[in-house]
Amino acid sequence: RDAVQSGVEINLPIAHEHRDRINVSLPDAPVLVDGDRTRLTQVVSNLLDNAIKYSNDGIEITIDAAVRDDEIEIVVTDKGIGIPASQLVQMFEAYVQLPSPDGKWRSGLGIGLSVVQNLVDMHGGHVTAASDGVGKGSRFTVRLPITQARATGTTDATERVRQLTRRLRVLIVDDNRDAAESLAMLLHDHEVQ
Repeated sequence: RDAVQSGVEINLPIAHEHRDRINVSLPDAPVLVDGDRTRLTQVVSNLLDNAIKYSNDGIEITIDAAVRDDEIEIVVTDKGIGIPASQLVQMFEAYVQLPSPDGKWRSGLGIGLSVVQNLVDMHGGHVTAASDGVGKGSRFTVRLPITQARATGTTDATERVRQLTRRLRVLIVDDNRDAAESLAMLLHDHEVQ
């Protein structure tokens, strides 16, 4: 819940600028995932950023999170430009950006979905993209394994992620200043330029 809410908060300024509405539906009880909350926030933030970027102004974006068996399923749905069926497989490759059917140029480097896939994979989950076609919006579904561990305890998986994460020097290049600053905030554990 915290990761989803933080991801929404990061994107609220740009959503308000575009007059977009973000509707969020979360489980009533907390759902625990072995992982890094900052990275999971980045997953949600990147998906929302794309939904805003690849939609016309004044649209509705929904985030539905629900427990399905032993996983949490987070679905981000927009009513944007959609994705041609032939492009769905490539969506998670680095530097891939769809040509826009409305002729508008979209800012960014085309790495957001690649980052999402890598982070979700690192947390033992998987992510998929779906669309009914051009002009019919898109759906991104993230599934992550849940744990029954107590909220106050540190789990083995969380400890492994901490041990594997080392301090890096990171150069952020983005033509969207808000996106660059948001990413810098997410990478607060590293040296960011």
